[in-house]
Amino acid sequence: MGTVRKRGKMWYAYWTDAQGKRRCKSVSPLKRDAEAFLLRVEGEIRGGIVGGYKAVPFSQAAEEYCEQVAIRRKPATYANVERIMRLRLVPWFGDKPVGAVTRKDCDAYAFDRVTNGSSAPGTVRNEIGTLIAFMDFAVRWGYAVDNPARGMEKPKRRSNAMAVLDAQQLRKLIEGAEGRYAPIFATAGLTGLRAGEISGLMEKDIDFANHVVHVRRNVFQGKITTVKTENSIRDVDMPAHLEEMLRAWLASPLRPQSRESLVFPNIYGGILNMSTVREHALYKTLDALDLPHIRFHDLRHTYASLLIAQGEPLTYVRDMLGHASVRTTADVYGHLLYETRRSAAAKLDGQVFGSGDGAR
Repeated sequence: MGTVRKRGKMWYAYWTDAQGKRRCKSVSPLKRDAEAFLLRVEGEIRGGIVGGYKAVPFSQAAEEYCEQVAIRRKPATYANVERIMRLRLVPWFGDKPVGAVTRKDCDAYAFDRVTNGSSAPGTVRNEIGTLIAFMDFAVRWGYAVDNPARGMEKPKRRSNAMAVLDAQQLRKLIEGAEGRYAPIFATAGLTGLRAGEISGLMEKDIDFANHVVHVRRNVFQGKITTVKTENSIRDVDMPAHLEEMLRAWLASPLRPQSRESLVFPNIYGGILNMSTVREHALYKTLDALDLPHIRFHDLRHTYASLLIAQGEPLTYVRDMLGHASVRTTADVYGHLLYETRRSAAAKLDGQVFGSGDGAR
């Protein structure tokens, strides 16, 4: 039981909180106000409420949050969130009540991950985004009064961390690849599709009449599912050489029959594991051709970089890649715009002053 006592002109409330710690608060010059305050606090403690929030351990709330994500979001999103909560956030925050997490705690986590971890800035940015979304959930469920993670400073992306091939190197890769892998590399490098989107392509998605590839599906953990985001549903322009390669591949006896009419099935006609393509085809081909060692996803970056290099608007690049906004495209590829800007300035100089190509 708590008590109220008068000290000087003020009445104070004394009580023991849910963690067994003795508390004291100056309330009012009126005894009845202090008694009312004490009754409210004791009622909150009995109901598991502390300081306006229900005292739920971070680890327990994390489990509940992952359950909600599993229901509401795509399997790939759930897998990413569950991994971050289990491997990163729960070990750091432990059983501390969610409502007791402060901005200082959040900043300390980010600082530790950036300074002591070996993860790339993009990975830490993803973890911070997950923390923000989790704390929003905690506020809605009454586990916290506010979200201390909102407005956290995220580490900047490394502009030099992107590996891409130039036009000649991409052609060398496509022409030097083993027969069944050449159209896969060509599709990745000439459309910018993600690995899972390529695995999920069906014959009906290759629209030769309109010269586009319809992106409607994705493959995650060996299963065909919907695409990553709503913006990922798109039609990507198909270059003429890629059309020729895909026409030949669809009619090729080397292409296994597939019940789902997959464009690139595995040798048994099922869903192709792109990790196998990466490990057993891409890396070996790059080494054999003496090309830079890139990831499969870097073929998507290669596609974007080539579009930017030839002066395509960022809005077009955004649409082809399926980004939600131009800002996302600019954040990822903005460092590639430097040479394009110089070229544009030189052309303008030549138009106005007739000084050749305006080079300097």
